[in-house]
Amino acid sequence: TENAGLIESPIFKSSVDLIDERTIRISTRLREGGVDSLLIADQAMVAISLLQMAEALRSEQPSDNPFAQDSQGSSSNGGGSGQQGQQQQDALVPPISELKLLRSMQEQVLQQTRMLDEIKESVDGELVNQEISRVGDLQEQLHALGEELLKKITQRVQQEESQ
Repeated sequence: TENAGLIESPIFKSSVDLIDERTIRISTRLREGGVDSLLIADQAMVAISLLQMAEALRSEQPSDNPFAQDSQGSSSNGGGSGQQGQQQQDALVPPISELKLLRSMQEQVLQQTRMLDEIKESVDGELVNQEISRVGDLQEQLHALGEELLKKITQRVQQEESQ
């Protein structure tokens, strides 16, 4: 499908998973009749996540993408140019889009942490503790995704340098 490349990107997959998790939690709490600051924050985070994904996927100008390959350079490399062209075509989500989304997800974690600090006294302590634990897990996940993206970019640069 057209969106298959997005799901192959671990950062975009993580963002989609977070949206799914939050929307399920929102639906459950609304069915139970529970409306509180955490529910409203979850709804805001889903909206922000969707906007951030759209922003990250917006077409980049070639000069805006430091990870873009020079089309002239790849065409003058003889035998290796076919493979490079195929790799470029296969990469539906450019690394710069992944980096933008990762940065946005980190900003979300910061917003959520600040919000939890502000409401911790006025919301059920158990709910707040569960959310703090989720935010901690998300922070660990973002760290791992950042390391994975760094490896991916490093490998791409090394491949370009060796050709």
